[in-house]
Formats: sequence, structure tokens, C-alpha cells
Amino acid sequence: MDTLISVLNSLNFEVQKTSYDYLTSKEPLNYLHGIRLPGNDALNILRYFPDYFLMHRQLRPLLGIFFIVEDRGLPLPPKAQEMYRKYFPNKIALVSKGKSNQYFAKWLHSTSNPELLELFVQHLREQ
Repeated sequence: MDTLISVLNSLNFEVQKTSYDYLTSKEPLNYLHGIRLPGNDALNILRYFPDYFLMHRQLRPLLGIFFIVEDRGLPLPPKAQEMYRKYFPNKIALVSKGKSNQYFAKWLHSTSNPELLELFVQHLREQ
């Protein structure tokens, strides 16, 4: 979703990829792909780490700093949900790409429907 990074940059966010796949794609952590890892919480935090870390350039930190998890069209694994609930702040946004190539977002633990990413960010600004 590199286009997602471009969209987020245009909305005044600094974005860092943080997913397990990204972090282990390069030295010195790429060896982790070739071994079986134990299922303890420390490694599950790494395995299910959110996909992106965001910081808005102008919003107060309480509003403008959060994680994003990409919606891949499948339910999040129960272990990922457990890790997010136990070890991460509540501010994790679930972001999906619609049929019209627009992005939609909602807070991960929210029961509300996703809204256009631009509106999601606008609502942050209004808080």
C-alpha cells in the first residue's frame, strides 16, 4: 500500500512502515523468516505489530499519533486482536482500500462503519 503512504503524506502525516513483514525483510532481522518462533507474547507483539506508525505534523500528539493496520479483507486473527487489546494503545486505525481506490478508516475497536480517510482525519482535527 505505498499509495497509502502517499495519501497519508498529503494529509500531513509522517509515516513509518512497522509491520513484521517489513521489519524482517532486511538485515539484521531477515533470518526470522526461516525459523519457527515460539508463541510467547513478546514474539507475538512483533509478529502482529501494526503496519504503520503515524505522526501528524500539526495535530496535538494525543490526536495525531497512532498506528494503522491494513484491512486485508479477512478478519484479524484472534491472536492479533489479543495483542492489540493487551499491549497497544486504543488508537489503532483499520484502513481499507475501496473499489474506487479511495481509502477508508475507522478505529480498530469501534463498531462504526469506516469513513473516507480524509473525513477520518478531519474528525481528528475537530476534536
